[in-house]
Amino acid sequence: YSLRGALSLRTPRILSETGSPRLLSETGQPKTLVINKSARTHLLGVIFLFFVLIALKIYFIRIPYLLYSTTGPLIGASYTDIHAILPFLKVLFVIALVVAVLSIINIFKPTNKWIVAGVGLYIVVSILGGWAYPTLLQRLVVLPNELVKETPYLKHHITATQQAFGLDNVLERD
Repeated sequence: YSLRGALSLRTPRILSETGSPRLLSETGQPKTLVINKSARTHLLGVIFLFFVLIALKIYFIRIPYLLYSTTGPLIGASYTDIHAILPFLKVLFVIALVVAVLSIINIFKPTNKWIVAGVGLYIVVSILGGWAYPTLLQRLVVLPNELVKETPYLKHHITATQQAFGLDNVLERD
């Protein structure tokens, strides 16, 4: 996690120093983006590492962290976490791995359209799936019917708490 943090702090600097585009306009030709081959290879390698680290963070940190989510009435996964956040994280994990693979493939291709499309897709899915869809699901589906939607999760929390404290073996008497 700290490696990803360190890399993400340095990524803007690396991008500005190695992949800085030069626009050619003195010749009268339309402005085109020119990045030399070694800088492009280095930049794609950095993009590869960045998205591999993002995928690892999603898989090992963000998905397990749903166990400690506070979006529902209790701490733990709620209706919105299970039906919106978890599928979103799985999709985002796959997209991050695809972008990482595309960055390596792009080293051998002359165009950048696939990596640009992959990064763009990652950004769009992050915004729509990470914020818009869970918010809409919570407000339009869960809140109007919260007790019905959250009851299975509440029952699971109660059962798990009773098992954790050994209260499931206690006999109730009048």
